[in-house]
Amino acid sequence: MESPTPSTPRATPRDFAATFCYSKEGQAVLDELGRLFGGSLWADTDGGRARRIGQREVIEHIHAQILKAEPPPQPRKTA
Repeated sequence: MESPTPSTPRATPRDFAATFCYSKEGQAVLDELGRLFGGSLWADTDGGRARRIGQREVIEHIHAQILKAEPPPQPRKTA
């Protein structure tokens, strides 16, 4: 992954929380990403079994950043 340049600001943990925790749309996106890429570390392919850790690392990074946010995000109330 390329390091951000001075003109490219780095996302903070609060940015991750604001994006994925405080709106219905953000939570829906994170849920879908989790369904698509957060599953098993292994996949059966035509050539045998393949490791899918790269896909899962993205989801784990998002969750780790959200957990670092101060104050931590509160669960959204559902109606």
